[in-house]
Amino acid sequence: MDQEHFLVKVRRFLPLLAAGQILSAQMMLLPNKRPQPELFWDDNRLSILDGHDLRLLTENPLNGRFDAIEAPPGCLGLSFWRGNAAAMRMADKQFFFSEWIGPGKWFDHPIAFNPSREWGVPFRMYESEYPDSFFGINLDAGFVKDGEASCCAWYRKREDGKLQLESLVNLAWEEKPLFLGSSTDRKTGPVEISPPLKGLVPFLDHPIRVPGAFIVVSWRAGILWVIRDGMDSPSQVIDLIGIDRSLIRGESPFPSVILGIQPKKDGKVLIAHRDPKAIRALSPRPPAKAASNDESSALAGGPPQPPEFPRIVWKVLDPMRGTLEDCGESMPANAPKSLPSEEAQWLFRFGFDPQGRLVYPWRHPASPQGRGTEAQE
Repeated sequence: MDQEHFLVKVRRFLPLLAAGQILSAQMMLLPNKRPQPELFWDDNRLSILDGHDLRLLTENPLNGRFDAIEAPPGCLGLSFWRGNAAAMRMADKQFFFSEWIGPGKWFDHPIAFNPSREWGVPFRMYESEYPDSFFGINLDAGFVKDGEASCCAWYRKREDGKLQLESLVNLAWEEKPLFLGSSTDRKTGPVEISPPLKGLVPFLDHPIRVPGAFIVVSWRAGILWVIRDGMDSPSQVIDLIGIDRSLIRGESPFPSVILGIQPKKDGKVLIAHRDPKAIRALSPRPPAKAASNDESSALAGGPPQPPEFPRIVWKVLDPMRGTLEDCGESMPANAPKSLPSEEAQWLFRFGFDPQGRLVYPWRHPASPQGRGTEAQE
């Protein structure tokens, strides 16, 4: 497929994405859930991307207020790292990685393509700790290079200033690749979730950025892949609750394990997830041998529901050391301990204020009501 054909497909895709419609059911993101804010900590300074607003709010260390950086025209996604704001954008039938150089001013680096060997464009691009190296992610259509597939890729800045896809990140679960490449004639892109791993979707639509690493999150299954800067394979794969393998295979519906996940000011990651008992209660069970027709119909009607809404488990991940600990007595004072209703899961969002204090329910810390509201248990 030539580059023009590729661009035509992406241009068809973008209006649907902007309207909140995801083309590939297998690669869908968080359905019915308000997107959680994307937080960046940069030398103890907080920056925030909240919802689908293409505007970055970054803390001004001189006055403690938040300055707004408006997205450039054609923006697909913003990022911030080491004091630098950046955007992936499309203009004049080309894709660019654009660096913010002042109010309303962006410096464009074209994305180079090799259509005979690769497919895909990052919808978000992040600077790494290494010069001229960038982490790209596209959870809607993915990337293909030399027959391999992934939702993440490393890009390298060439001498001519263009960014070239260098390598894919090999994401797998128990030695099974997460993504498979298919025909590039597919209208939704050439990448699909591996059939034995359908229970992993949806994913969080952005990586969690911490110093030295990116974390790809299976929101539904509660599995995290920690990718250190410059590495083609994860340094760790973390299963938060030891989820039943039948659920990962997609044999039965189940609610998302993760309720919220955010980077902390100290470089660790705070995670809120459901009580594992509530998920295990939904694992497929064989029908009784002597079940009547009515009983069989009831069993086929759907998974059993937990008797009550689960408690919320809070954990802290140190992604560089690979440790995962229950918060226990160190749990933030205003962290909720349970969901008051099933509907509450769709509204569950938390973040941090510039001092690193938990904000729940989430309100931007610059707003009058955004300073660490006490949660109701």
